Amino acid sequence: MCGGMWDLELNSTGLEQAERAANQLKAKVQNINSIFVSPMKRAQQTAGFFAKNFALPMTRIEELREWKIGSWEKVSFESIKEQFLGTGEPPGDGESRHAFQTRVKTGFEKCLVETAPFLMVSHGGVGLALQKILGTDVSRIENCVLHRVYQTTGATWKVETL
Repeated sequence: MCGGMWDLELNSTGLEQAERAANQLKAKVQNINSIFVSPMKRAQQTAGFFAKNFALPMTRIEELREWKIGSWEKVSFESIKEQFLGTGEPPGDGESRHAFQTRVKTGFEKCLVETAPFLMVSHGGVGLALQKILGTDVSRIENCVLHRVYQTTGATWKVETL
């Protein structure tokens, strides 16, 4: 687990995944108006590929930082999977689930002031929190998998994998 307290750069696999995701999005979407990104190194590096493909600057949104998961950092996902995906709270100096979701909501609202479509580059924990905040089905978000978040005509939020 690599949460908001462990600011790693992407390894070669991550760089390849980020470049592939940026190329996939460019092939599917012709126009993006803005790119919002977490302040963490791995998200900044990932967003850099999208910024290059769409010739756009990146806007850093502090609230899109990954969940600070205390002593869950640097342990295997399998060892904390039920607590992480369920209702568990990070032990030690971690950020409470409520505080994290409140922070993510603030970050998402900062993105919403821009004209859609925009790109948000963040983290799996942020994606889980956003799904809960928006009232959508909740599922784990894998690295460098593109998702579309949108409102239906009935104002219901939807999240779909591209």
